[in-house]
Parts: sequence; structure tokens; C-alpha cells
Amino acid sequence: MVPRREDSRSVRGTVEVMGATLTPMDLALRPHRGGTVLALGILSLVAGLFLVPLGVVAWIMGSKDLKGMDEGRIDPAGRSLTQIGKVFGIGSMILWILSAGCVVMGGRVVKSSMTSIGDGARTTKAYFPSESGSQTPSLVEYEYREALRPDGTWMKEGPAVRWSRNGIKLEEGTYRDGKRDGPWTYRNEDGSIDAAKSGLYEGDVRISDSAPSPLGDYPVDRDAPR
Repeated sequence: MVPRREDSRSVRGTVEVMGATLTPMDLALRPHRGGTVLALGILSLVAGLFLVPLGVVAWIMGSKDLKGMDEGRIDPAGRSLTQIGKVFGIGSMILWILSAGCVVMGGRVVKSSMTSIGDGARTTKAYFPSESGSQTPSLVEYEYREALRPDGTWMKEGPAVRWSRNGIKLEEGTYRDGKRDGPWTYRNEDGSIDAAKSGLYEGDVRISDSAPSPLGDYPVDRDAPR
């Protein structure tokens, strides 16, 4: 009598699927979504502002799947794709937040620029939105100097000015260690002196209203294009 040949799959506990040998553990694992996470991450990074939600999805989905791989519930073969997709998703969120130096203030978008004026010093300008509603810098609204501190952060140090759209200097004074110090002049929109705010400051506190305030309109001295 010819002995019965046992099925190798029942002996070894493996199953062949499309030429690949899978163990019971492999069969119990949930398929990875590395390709999907990667695609979402790339789209969010390339499209930027318009597809920001995809970056959030890639971030969350990637985090959950990586956790599932660590716990042995998801096929770890897609770990690299999932990690890259997650990083792209996070990157798109960071780029969106820091994009072009735009900061949402009071319901409008303000663009800023920084120019180095020497070792450890720079001039920062913030612009009004253009009349057309675009985000292209037009008139300067704020301009102030900053100094680099030993801890690597920047602090206001030196002259500072705030303009109105029609070229009147609404605020003008000097900062020391990030605080108003010395004579400060404040003006209303019509160009008149704001006596309630103008005066001598020390440590960001108004200590006297006797500081000299120039009369008449300041000349317009903004080098930004109109």
C-alpha cells in the first residue's frame, strides 16, 4: 500500500497565496495602507493651502497604522511608506502655518519681511494688504529693528514706527530690551497728537507726558512699492 502523502500546508501551517508563503500570523494581520498614506502626504505637500486637510489625514492615519504595526495588528511591510507619508503630512501643516510669513491678524492677512542690517541685527516690516485684496506686499504698516539675543531669539531693539495707509506716522519711538523706552509719539488717524498716549516711557510704562512731540505731519518715508 502506498502511504498517503500529507499536505505540506497542514503540516507546516502555511498557505501559499499567489506564489507567496504566508503563516497564520500573516493571515491575521490587517493589510497596510502605506501607499495611501504616502499619496495623501505628497498631495498635501505639493498642493499646500488648497489640500491642507489631506495633510491632517495623512498624519493621523500614519500615526494609527504605525501604532498597529508596533502592536502586531497591521502588516509591517508598509512601515517605510507609512512613515514617509506621515512626515509629509506633518511637513505640509508646518509649511502652511509658516507660509510666506503670513499671520492672520484681526481677520486680515499681513505679510512681513526681514532685512539684516549687521551682525545680530535686522529690520522687520509688516505690510498692509493691497487694495485689490491680494496678498502682495504694498504699503508698510509697521517697521522696527530687532536684535539677536544670546538664547537665539529676536527682540525689538531700536527705533519703531507704525504708519496709516495715507502715510501718517501713528506711532514712533524706541524699544529697549523689547519694551518702549524714551520719547514716544502717538497720532490719531487725522494726524493730530494723541496726548493720552504720547510721552516718556520707561520699561514699557508711561512715566511722563512731558516728552517733546513734533508738530505737523511726518514725511512719508516708506520704500515699499505702492
